[in-house]
Amino acid sequence: GYNRCQIEIRKNFKEADFREKLKELYYAAGVEGKPTMFIFNDTQILRESFLEDVTSILSSGEVPNLYTGDELVTIREAMRTELRAQIERAHALEVADDSKTGTKRSALTSSTAPDEAKHMNNEGLYALFLERARNNIHVVLCMSPVGDSFRRRCRAFPSLVNCATIDWFSEWPTDALKEVAMKFFDDAEPGDIGSQLAEVCVQMHSQAMVVANRMRFELKREYTVTPANFLQLVTGFVQLISDKKRQLEDSASKLEIGLVKLDDTKVK
Repeated sequence: GYNRCQIEIRKNFKEADFREKLKELYYAAGVEGKPTMFIFNDTQILRESFLEDVTSILSSGEVPNLYTGDELVTIREAMRTELRAQIERAHALEVADDSKTGTKRSALTSSTAPDEAKHMNNEGLYALFLERARNNIHVVLCMSPVGDSFRRRCRAFPSLVNCATIDWFSEWPTDALKEVAMKFFDDAEPGDIGSQLAEVCVQMHSQAMVVANRMRFELKREYTVTPANFLQLVTGFVQLISDKKRQLEDSASKLEIGLVKLDDTKVK
C-alpha cells in the first residue's frame, strides 16, 4: 500500500513550512523507498509558489533549490548507506543461492561487494535519489472547477494538464447524497428527525442543480453546484442544530436556577 502525505495548514503557515513538508516527502520516497501518495487541494494553496513547487514535481520530479548544501550532503550519505545495505542484502542472497547450488565464491569478491557504494560520486547518488523519488511519489491534486482559478492555473502551469490525468467527478446520485448526509446527522440528531433533515438537504441540493442548469441555458450564466456545496450545506445544518441545542440548554439551566430561587423565597 501507499503511505499518505498531506499538508496540515495552521496559523502562520509559511513557505518554509511547506518546503519542510516536501523534504519529508522526498526523504520517505527517495531515501527510504516508500511509495507515497501526496494529496494536495486548492484550499491549501496559500501562495502560488506552493502550486509551482507541486507542478515541478509533476514535470521533472525535482523541486528547485529545495535543499541547502549541508542537507544535500546528508541526503547523499543516507543514499550511500541505503545503497550499501541493498548491496549487502543482494550479496547475502547470492551466497545463499551459491550454498544451495554448491558454487564457491572467492573471499575477495565477498568482502569488496558492499564497498561498491563508496565509489559512486555525489552526482550519481543524487540522481539515484531523484529517480527513486520520481518512482515512489504519486501526486493527487484536488481542485474545484468553480470560478476562474482552475482555468487560470491550468494556463499558468501547463504541467497540470500535460503531466497529470484529470478526473472530472460528476454529480453524486440522490442515494449517495442522502447516505452522506445521514452520516453527519446521525451524530447530531439521530432518529427520524436526522433522516428527515437529510432528505431536506438532498432536495435543496437537487433543486439548486436544476436552477443552475436553467441559468446556463436561459441566461447563459455558468453556476457550478458541486458535492462540496452539499457538504457545506449539511455541515451548516449540523452546526445550526448544535447552536440551537446549546441555546436551549442554557435557557433550561437559567429557568431551573430561577425556579430554585423562587422556591427558596417561598420557604423563607
